[in-house]
Amino acid sequence: MFIVDFDHTLFDTKAFKEARLEALRSLGVPDDVYWKTYEQARNDGTGTVTYTDERHAAAFAGTQFNRHKVLIALKNISENRIKEFLFSDAISFLKALRKLGKPIVLLSLGAPSFQLAKVHGTGVDHYVDDVIVVDDNKKFVLERLVDPNSQETVWLINDHIEETKNMKDMFPNIHPVLKRTHRDTALYEQSNIPFFDSLTEIACYVYKNS
Repeated sequence: MFIVDFDHTLFDTKAFKEARLEALRSLGVPDDVYWKTYEQARNDGTGTVTYTDERHAAAFAGTQFNRHKVLIALKNISENRIKEFLFSDAISFLKALRKLGKPIVLLSLGAPSFQLAKVHGTGVDHYVDDVIVVDDNKKFVLERLVDPNSQETVWLINDHIEETKNMKDMFPNIHPVLKRTHRDTALYEQSNIPFFDSLTEIACYVYKNS
């Protein structure tokens, strides 16, 4: 089985956020206000991820900026330009995994409505067997998907170092591979987990070790 992350792995979330930041700049929104309202919308204070276009726009209440215009600008990115932010080799990567004949599960952290809209908008859902979105912790899904006593290798393709290390510790039969993002390379080297700059390289590694 392959368990594949979405944000920063298949989807260039950094570029997605920067495009949204630029869209709000055109409305006169300063960068610090963008990030402050983003953080307010991102979770509910209990660890549950709640970010949506609507929540971000609502966070502008009490500011000088028009919430409706903010919402339109955000939705233009998330609804009309979403495919721009899929990594160029994401589809070919999923097609390559498919040829190995194992189930592919897309596992993502976020507000379900927003994450599912992003996934469906990019079209990657057509290349996986299941899409699972959680808004708190992925480990509960892993407990359901992965039998720690099984001899089957479960590949985990992810970008988040600590999260991946924790999953590996919980499930010895998980074979993790990291997609390097904008972080310091040294952090990946210290993780002792194979890491690569592109999905194409990850596919080659998987093929050599399957």
